[in-house]
Amino acid sequence: MMIKTCNRCLLSNEVPGVNVREDGLCSVCKESDRLCNEWETTKKERAIELDKILSKAKKCSGLYDVLVPLSGGKDSTYVLYICRKIFDLKCLAVTWDNGFLSDHARANITNACERLKVDHIYYGINRDLLMRLYRL
Repeated sequence: MMIKTCNRCLLSNEVPGVNVREDGLCSVCKESDRLCNEWETTKKERAIELDKILSKAKKCSGLYDVLVPLSGGKDSTYVLYICRKIFDLKCLAVTWDNGFLSDHARANITNACERLKVDHIYYGINRDLLMRLYRL
C-alpha cells in the first residue's frame, strides 16, 4: 500500500479508518468540512435551542445551574469561562482525580475557579483501587 498524507492535517492512510482522497484531503478533514457547513446552516436554530436549555436551568433556582468538568486544560477552562461570563450561569466545576493530574493542571484549576468565582470539587476513588484498576 502506498502511503498518502493529507495536505491539510498530515494524517496518513496508515491510521485505521483514514482514507486520503484524490484531492489530497483525508476522510477526517472532509467530514470536518461537512460538519462545519452543516453548522453554518443550523447555527441560529442551535443558538435558540441552547438559550432555551440554559433558561430552563436558570429557572430551577438551585445552588448551581450547570456542572462543568474541569481538567485544567485550555478547552475545559474556556468552557467554564463561557458558562460563567457569557451565559452568566452559576457553575460547579468538577475534576476527576485520575492520579495523573500535574501540578500545572491543579494550579490552572485553582486560578480559573478563583478568577471566575466558581466553586470546585475534586472527586476520585481510593488510590490503591485506582492503581489496581489501571494495572488491569
